[in-house]
Amino acid sequence: RRGCMAGRHRRAASEVDSPRAKGLARAIFLLVLPVLLIIGVPIVGAQTIDPLHYTAPKLIWFRAAGYPPEALEAGREAEIHCTLHLDDRGAVLLADCADGPPEVLVHAAQSALEKCLFEPGRVKGWPVFSHLELVYRFALAFPNERQAATRAVLRELEGDVFAQGVRAPVAGADIVAEGLGLSTSTDGKGHFKLALPLGSQVLVASSQGNHPEQLRVEIGKDTPSPIQVELALRPRETQELQATVATDKDHRAASREVLVREELRNVPGSQDDPIRVVELLPGIARAPNTSGQLIVRGGNANDTGAYIDGQQVPQLYHLQNGPSVVGEEMVERIDFSAGGAGADYGRNLAGVVSIASRRGDPERWHGSLSIDLQKSAAFLQGPLGGDTEVAMGARHSYSNPLQEGRANRQLSYTVPIYWDYQLRLDHRLGAHDQLTLTAFGSHDDYEQIGDGRGEVPASLAQETGFHRVRLAWEHHFDGGAKLVVAPVFGVDTNRTDRAGQGAGIFLLPQGASERTVSSGARAEFSWRPAPFASLRLGLDMLFNRVHYDVDQLFESQLRQLGAPNAEATHSSGIKVFGSVAEYLDADLTFGDLHLIPGARVEELHYGIGNFVLFEPRVRARYQLDNPSSIVAYAGIYHQAPEAEEVDRTLGNPGLLPLRADQYGLALERRFAELWTIKLEVFFNVRTSLVFPAAPHLLDDGAITNPLFLNSGRGHAYGLEVFIRHVFNARVYGWLAYTLSRSRETSGFGAAWLPGPYDQPHVLNALFGVRISPLLEFAVRLRVASGNPIAPVISSAYDADTGTYIPVTGQFGSARLPTFAQLDFEVNSVWLAERFQLSLYVDFQNILGRDNPELVFYDYRFQQSVTALSTPFQILVGAKAAF
Repeated sequence: RRGCMAGRHRRAASEVDSPRAKGLARAIFLLVLPVLLIIGVPIVGAQTIDPLHYTAPKLIWFRAAGYPPEALEAGREAEIHCTLHLDDRGAVLLADCADGPPEVLVHAAQSALEKCLFEPGRVKGWPVFSHLELVYRFALAFPNERQAATRAVLRELEGDVFAQGVRAPVAGADIVAEGLGLSTSTDGKGHFKLALPLGSQVLVASSQGNHPEQLRVEIGKDTPSPIQVELALRPRETQELQATVATDKDHRAASREVLVREELRNVPGSQDDPIRVVELLPGIARAPNTSGQLIVRGGNANDTGAYIDGQQVPQLYHLQNGPSVVGEEMVERIDFSAGGAGADYGRNLAGVVSIASRRGDPERWHGSLSIDLQKSAAFLQGPLGGDTEVAMGARHSYSNPLQEGRANRQLSYTVPIYWDYQLRLDHRLGAHDQLTLTAFGSHDDYEQIGDGRGEVPASLAQETGFHRVRLAWEHHFDGGAKLVVAPVFGVDTNRTDRAGQGAGIFLLPQGASERTVSSGARAEFSWRPAPFASLRLGLDMLFNRVHYDVDQLFESQLRQLGAPNAEATHSSGIKVFGSVAEYLDADLTFGDLHLIPGARVEELHYGIGNFVLFEPRVRARYQLDNPSSIVAYAGIYHQAPEAEEVDRTLGNPGLLPLRADQYGLALERRFAELWTIKLEVFFNVRTSLVFPAAPHLLDDGAITNPLFLNSGRGHAYGLEVFIRHVFNARVYGWLAYTLSRSRETSGFGAAWLPGPYDQPHVLNALFGVRISPLLEFAVRLRVASGNPIAPVISSAYDADTGTYIPVTGQFGSARLPTFAQLDFEVNSVWLAERFQLSLYVDFQNILGRDNPELVFYDYRFQQSVTALSTPFQILVGAKAAF
């Protein structure tokens, strides 16, 4: 038996013949065209279809109807006339078949046709809804010569089916020998086997979401067996993607967002860097471009912990709005917790960002080489023998030639230059053991552009870098338990020199540098004794040896009377911070209630103190119904002071650890299948904060000057709204809004002032659309309240020091202007059989808005210049991957 189709098409149903409608439609189209170019949303207005500009639908995926047994036994044949209604993606909305033939054959034809896929009809290149008329024929026929061929001598044929360009194996693809009735499917590695008779045979490979591919194979009597072939499938449409989930399966972090590689590939303003997407999540304030840090829920820049494969790193981003310190190809997953982090994390007062590196491909070698106007990057991964895989990458930046060309030669600009590298090596020792070696590092400094000094001679030079090495041994027990032991080693360097930043004599040059050597280890044992419970016991050790050298000016006035005086201080020293922490938590399920109690006990040593810190934490999730759940958490967190703050000369060696109490309550709900919303309120209380202390008289008349005390307190509270469209084949995006306030006080009786990064309103929006697997548009909008500042009202001349003293208002009485930036990116891909070439154009700050970051004054505090954030710029990048 055989099923076949023959038919003809007719013009799309959206045809409009009225001249008035035609003119109106064209006017509307011209009006919306600029919007289309900005936001990348393909919209086609109704217009008259010119046959010369109309392309008919083409069949690309055919589902043969099963011959109904009763019709087959009765020998019934039929020709069924059908009209197919196609949408603008080529899918069959309705198969309308005429009555007359046996009803059972009509239903079989309708069922098969509704599963067919077409290349959509197009008008001037734009997809449109279409109608298609065809005839489906049921016939009892099979050529006798083909029957004889199947009984001939067979030759074994083996092959691989892979995706065109990236050569990724395609699992589950159908392989059919045309006209022979012989077929098979590919396995999980894209491999297949099929026995074929002698002669010229045609193989057809097809897979959902790809265009079918044909290959003619000549099989002779002397052809050696097995015959090796390859078929490359070209993608027809983007695949359905799972994007962000609230937590992973064990729910150990009550407030966590998990981002996977596929959703991070095309975000405007991110310089094609997936980790930059973390900045768009709720709870994160906008950090200055020069910081390279994350500001989470009112905390300071060093309050958020950044981890790569379990190793803490001093910074997550390169300086001055640069990309992350990990290349985009090496990122497998990103976990972000704004609050309520699990007991396995400590030594930080605010959020946690954890990055999992990408494992090498165990089957074949892949790689990429990319270049744009600011950096070049290379990546390579593949197998090293049967039990070992490797993945490695490196990047190096340079000054943007377009930026150099536009620079004012009368002024001086600092341009960040960086490099980084990553290496991951995985080796299987057997069925139960595995070794993983990771090594990565980063370095940043500045390059000077322009020779002029300008009216305000302010300067800032900074050099920073780190290296990390980790060796992890993972053992799986027969009962399902797992043990991971991972020693780590690292080196950090940081140097800062500045001039012209401060009041009065503090305008003089100052500098500081430090070098940190860190070593430690993590060990974790996890076990599930029952289906409703799992336990996790861990040991977390870290020892930092910090060598610092400081050449700065410190205030030496008494009781803050008179003009600011300064004392030049040069100090160097070594400080050792030791931490040994044990943690335990349980994952318990009681019906709809998911409970994770845990605790962390940490022995902390630095300066002249030894501290034992107890940090209980609890997280809970209750499933209200299938789409809705409530999440709550509470916990205590500690953090050590900075090395310079516990120096005997520069600070106070008796400082206590800083503390934060975190509380949160969230409602999560999925609606309309592809939409999720999360509402979360949080409240953080910080105590024992380190603040400068003024000299004062003791009762016996002596003067004490502790420089720093744990006198500070702070709190932050707010509401976070996270609405997102789950990634599907075409549209993705989210809206994140944070309403929050952050307040600090230097001590009892002192005024409560805004925190240095208090931003009451932060709005981040991301929207993207995938026109095809080869073309994608995305737009990003960021709006944030300006950081609080102490405005300079006037100045006074101090004859004793020969400097001008600024008269400022209270900190927080003024703010920098609201930050707003709109970015747009186009990403296009060209496919060859064995490699792909992608090109992205990133338009940053397309509105050309001036967003002030800092204000510098001249020595009289009468003239000022403003350091601006990212100007309008166009970044063009290309990547070749194989």
